[in-house]
Amino acid sequence: MALLVGMEFPLAAKLHIKGMGIERTAGTLYARDLAGAFMGALLASALLIPLLDIINVCVIVGILNLASSIVVRKK
Repeated sequence: MALLVGMEFPLAAKLHIKGMGIERTAGTLYARDLAGAFMGALLASALLIPLLDIINVCVIVGILNLASSIVVRKK
């Protein structure tokens, strides 16, 4: 699973680099990655786990990762 997540960053950079320099693309994607991690951790720990239980949250995250890989694969 970690391999798939690690492959998303270079693919996103390749899709995003059009018209930008490498430094700006890397900075933008890294900032978005940190913001997404912050929101995901906050949402999961403060809202989803208490409401849905940890097993259900893991299933939802797995489904979201699968959907993300399908979208990236189609591009």
